[in-house]
Amino acid sequence: MKKLNRAQKTFALLTLLFVSSLLIYQNCSVKGFKVKTSGSEAELGSNISVQYSPTQLTSALISAANLLVFRLPTSDELEYASKSKENYQKVIESYVNDQRFADAMFEEHRNYLELGGTSADSSNDIDYNLPARMGAYIVYNDRDYREVLSADYCVNSNYQTQSTCGDTFQDGGTASQNAAGVISTRSFIAAHKKNKGFNFVLVARSAKKFLCTAYPDPQDPGLAPSQISNVHKPWSDDAACFNCHRTLNPRAVLFFNYNDQGRYTADINSTTIRDTTDPAKISDLVTTGLPVTVLGRPASTLRDYGAAITDDPRFTNCMVLRYVNYMTGYNYETLPSNLTYLSDTFARSGFSVKQLLEEIATTPQFVSKR
Repeated sequence: MKKLNRAQKTFALLTLLFVSSLLIYQNCSVKGFKVKTSGSEAELGSNISVQYSPTQLTSALISAANLLVFRLPTSDELEYASKSKENYQKVIESYVNDQRFADAMFEEHRNYLELGGTSADSSNDIDYNLPARMGAYIVYNDRDYREVLSADYCVNSNYQTQSTCGDTFQDGGTASQNAAGVISTRSFIAAHKKNKGFNFVLVARSAKKFLCTAYPDPQDPGLAPSQISNVHKPWSDDAACFNCHRTLNPRAVLFFNYNDQGRYTADINSTTIRDTTDPAKISDLVTTGLPVTVLGRPASTLRDYGAAITDDPRFTNCMVLRYVNYMTGYNYETLPSNLTYLSDTFARSGFSVKQLLEEIATTPQFVSKR
């Protein structure tokens, strides 16, 4: 048998390495997600297949397990996931269908909403964990996440729904007409009762958590100066004040049917916008008889406000940003350009956070950073 010279040996070695890399590429690559674009298929995301090594897949699985089920992967899970991207995805899918995933989402909602625990005042009996349980129930059961601002039910500690729970509303009929998920719970409303500008804080909090925006809202024309009450002249006369109050005031009106204990009442009995002792009137905010609008659409209840938020594209982008940051550990203020496709994917999935988390777990931002 003829011996190979050095050049031939080098060529043979390079050929072997090239073939090996192709095999790894085929087994451990993640392709961009396909979506409909103007009637044709277009690859979004990275636009090229991304090669993941077995080490990256196992490291990513360790992080995913900690975030999604609050435990470390088993040795069998690690071995199975390291073999291919498809295997890794199957393990991730098993995590989001595990009961411990509901507990993980409960904690994620408690941290994100900055609400949790029980009331220090036993006479109020406010369940500050209710918003987090509501969110966990929606995510774990793969429901449309827009329910977080439209749900008219309560969720107990076993993540089971109850039509009424002695929370904000006295009966199911009132709840079905007025409930707006998290933002109409006693815990969300009463948690901020000690703040001055009580109703303004609730409006700003809703925008921050579900639209990822602060006031003034650049996408809502709001009120004209003549439509703002003249009780507080600076709100309409001072340009800086008006810029915020043109959208703050009409939205604050929608919280006026909730007292400082977070209970709905047909009579206007809200804690004042100026301090926490004197009642305020709607006429302190807007001119008498003026219809309330939010983002250019009529709104007469918090339920209308919740619908205006979830119909806004910023809600979709905000929730995707929230979960990208949760999974990656980054603190993006806006979605990176190669992850913006996730907003379209999230909407087309029926606003499934469960599916969103599965997809984030296979992105280069999550896997390749390990």
